[in-house]
Amino acid sequence: MKVYFDYQIFYLQKFGGISRYFIELSKELRKIEHCQPSLNVLIHQNNYVQDKEIGKFLKSLYKFNPKLSVRIFRLLGRINSLIRFFSLTLKSNIVYHETYYSHCLRKNQKHRVTTIHDMIPELFLSDKDEFKTLIQQKKEAIKNANAIIVVSESTKNDLVKFYPAYKDKIHVIYHGVSTLDINDVPIFESRKPFILYVGNRGNYKNFSVLLSAFINDKSINEAFHLYCFGGGDFKKEEIDSIKSHDLEDSVFQLSGDDSLLNSLYKSAFCFVFPSTYEGFGMPVLEAMAMHCPVICSNTSSLPEVVGDAALLINPLNEKEIIDSIHVLITNPELRDHLVRKGIQHIRKFTWKICAENTYNVYKTLLEV
Repeated sequence: MKVYFDYQIFYLQKFGGISRYFIELSKELRKIEHCQPSLNVLIHQNNYVQDKEIGKFLKSLYKFNPKLSVRIFRLLGRINSLIRFFSLTLKSNIVYHETYYSHCLRKNQKHRVTTIHDMIPELFLSDKDEFKTLIQQKKEAIKNANAIIVVSESTKNDLVKFYPAYKDKIHVIYHGVSTLDINDVPIFESRKPFILYVGNRGNYKNFSVLLSAFINDKSINEAFHLYCFGGGDFKKEEIDSIKSHDLEDSVFQLSGDDSLLNSLYKSAFCFVFPSTYEGFGMPVLEAMAMHCPVICSNTSSLPEVVGDAALLINPLNEKEIIDSIHVLITNPELRDHLVRKGIQHIRKFTWKICAENTYNVYKTLLEV
């Protein structure tokens, strides 16, 4: 079986969850007998493409600097699209798994698979002009796919609400989580124990409620730092809020690579993830893999993904966040229990299982 992964997400993304998903999936598919994935990243900007394990099935032409003019960026996209078009036209009996939402491609492309990671644009951003093209392209990808992979039952339910006609094409396949030997991960040095937050902070991510909880509970902000990884520099309103409570030496924003993130997970007192919506919620499993206890929202996919291995909170309720942190402070046995449960729980989420289930979807298409 030949599987063609296209260039799209590697052209659009320097790093991120979706491109990592396709890298890990293609690596594991390669280990399955009779499965031959090809990763056609072509002209790209993605850092994960440097992974030595994918060299044997990688088709890469050129890595560009993301600081290009819009005009050049679009030109490179058109070149990629043309190469993909002719590559797929010349190949028969191949599974085409698009890495983002294709356009300018034959609508009758056989054995076409798309993965839907969340329904955030449809749920939260449909009134914004800059997302209308994406939403339309995604709709077309769903319509034209022979099989649709979603990353959680929660995402499946959201997708069916918008596009009920395609319910029978949907397959739920969980992501895997990459695991390392925790002994190889260095400790992150901090003057105080710290609470960790990861990712974007705006809108439905709900970081403002966590920040407010940290600011308003003196016993927490005196005993802990709050570290925010990723998401860009603090915005003016965040800085103003931190400064107005004299907490500039207690709340920090950091950026870096996976090695720094793993050190933060490993060293944190706990990881708090108060997002009101996730399609999957990879950070909660990443934290568990690094033996970090998790406090997260009781909404969308998160209860499904964490099971009974985390403390669940109403993400809009500041008091619940405060109370959950205090529970871990006053009950170290519970904290240790959550760490052990997390280590057990992540065994259900491997890239091997993800690849095997995805391969089975491909097989059903070729058998039709």
